[in-house]
Amino acid sequence: MENIESVKSLLEEIQKRVFLTTSTLVRVDKNGKTVRVGCVAHDEKKIKEDPRYKTTKDWLYYKYIKEEYSRNYLIKEYNLKVSLSVFKKIFEIFEIPARCLGTVTNRTKSLRSEKSKKEYEKKTGWWDKKVFRVNKEYSGRGIQGYYFNKSLQKFVWLRSSYEYIYAKWLDNNNWEWDVEFKRYEVKDKIYRPDFFIFNNGVLKKIVEIKGYWNNTSWKVEELNKILKIDVAIINKEEIKNYTINVRKDIKEWKEIRLKKLELKK
Repeated sequence: MENIESVKSLLEEIQKRVFLTTSTLVRVDKNGKTVRVGCVAHDEKKIKEDPRYKTTKDWLYYKYIKEEYSRNYLIKEYNLKVSLSVFKKIFEIFEIPARCLGTVTNRTKSLRSEKSKKEYEKKTGWWDKKVFRVNKEYSGRGIQGYYFNKSLQKFVWLRSSYEYIYAKWLDNNNWEWDVEFKRYEVKDKIYRPDFFIFNNGVLKKIVEIKGYWNNTSWKVEELNKILKIDVAIINKEEIKNYTINVRKDIKEWKEIRLKKLELKK
């Protein structure tokens, strides 16, 4: 596993198309005629017979699965002479299971936690005095922050007061829910909806919270065409149906966030 040069040499040869093979596919065209088509692809059998294959597979599995490094990180950290698109194909050839799009690994969570602690100690990022002052004076709805999700017993990141209102409503009605749980590709754009609502672990509905801006409504429409579940938008007017007093809840969320931001002396 330590023989990184052996790993790098095999990956580089795959990138350079050393193992390409040409085969002939036979198909029938729309007129019913038999057509022979040449097909060029990686010779997976030849790659797997290479003496460096097992060492490379073990290294990829350990780094990606066990240590939870990303493919981008591995390419940069170990100076692998391989493109990201070819690297993805290599994972298929080496039978390394890819993580689902949007998966947050324990390593990523740990890095984010360390980053947050350093920002607090140095009073940078969210803890910067300027950021704190802007948020203290800000009276709008777009205050972001952590909220404790009762259904999953964990903190989630909410991006506005309207999301806070809806999250409270979900908790008060004993729904199982999460935020930005999964990402989707919609017309070559990556779209991560706000709320995912479950019933006994099965996804039942997706909800997008929109206030003054509604520039992602087309994504909701497209996602509705793809999924077999309801994908809905709750706008500025409809959010009133999920609270007794909108202004009171907005003020409440602001006060909660300011308490969290209060700089300890």
